[in-house]
Formats: sequence, structure tokens, C-alpha cells
Amino acid sequence: MVGKFGITASLSIVYVYSAEVFPTVIRQSGIGMGSMCARAGGVLAPIIYLLRGVSKNAPMVLFGLCTLLGATLTLLLPETAHQPLADTIEDVEGSSISEDSEEGNMKPTLYEECPTRNPDFIN
Repeated sequence: MVGKFGITASLSIVYVYSAEVFPTVIRQSGIGMGSMCARAGGVLAPIIYLLRGVSKNAPMVLFGLCTLLGATLTLLLPETAHQPLADTIEDVEGSSISEDSEEGNMKPTLYEECPTRNPDFIN
């Protein structure tokens, strides 16, 4: 029962966290890719059962190693708490972050100031 809870929780976390990590321009593709990778385990589970022919403990060892690998790789993901959502790929790569010279604090510059008049508008 604990395993079913973990599977359900991890699938929900994939949707929530991937929506925060991917920038707006590729968010739908990123969530779709995360969903596809999450569903791959469900597709491979019946095939992994066939490993019992090799060793009785092989399926449990393989599932345990995949879980530990996933938990370890999760530590490499960026923190998203109290951070603005990225709008472009450049925001994720860090090219739109400017350094405040007085305090040394990093602050995101996500929006440019709009011009007061449209130069293409003819009166």
C-alpha cells in the first residue's frame, strides 16, 4: 500500500514540478515529456517480471536501484520556491539575470519597459 501511495505521489509531483521548471514557451512540451517518462515504468513493469528467470531477486534489485537513482538525480534539480516562473529559455539559462553593483544581489529582469509611443503608428 505504501508503494501505491509513492507511485501516485510521484506522478503528481511530476506534473507540478515540471510546470515550475520549464519556461512558458516550452512548458507544454516539457510536461508531456515528463508524463511520457513517468508512464514508461508502467509499460516496462510486466517485462521486468521476466527477469525472475535470471535471478529471483533481480526485479526487486532493479526497481530499488531505479528508485535510488531517481532520488539522487532529484538533488540536482533547481529550487523553485519563491522564484518567478521563467518566460523564455534565456531566463532559464541565466542570460537575463543582471547583477546589482551596489549590493551584489542577483535580481531577475524579466520585463522590458514599454515605449510611450508606437513608432509605427501614423497619425
